[in-house]
Amino acid sequence: QSAGFAAVPGERIAENTLKVLEEIGITPEVLETRKITSDEIPIWDIFFTVSDTHAYIIEQAGAVAEKIYVSSYIKDPFGNGIEAYRECRDKLIGEVRKFYDIIKFRLAMML
Repeated sequence: QSAGFAAVPGERIAENTLKVLEEIGITPEVLETRKITSDEIPIWDIFFTVSDTHAYIIEQAGAVAEKIYVSSYIKDPFGNGIEAYRECRDKLIGEVRKFYDIIKFRLAMML
């Protein structure tokens, strides 16, 4: 699930977000923003963050450091043009692929 720190709960996701996702064949199931709450921290097995700052905030909220994955910094495109959203999307795809490879490797080491 996706959630933000500054998200206004229930607000519609940015139109440019929808556009750049549709360009690659993705239609989001949820069209509203969601703010992460401290009550959720114990529920999740792992956190994928887009900056050191986000990782720090999640850890301060009670997440175990070993459960936090910090990707390379991904700039929030909010309020910018469509190209900023495309750049964010493409960088996020690359970072999620790296994250997936790490998880696969760790799981294989456990077998």
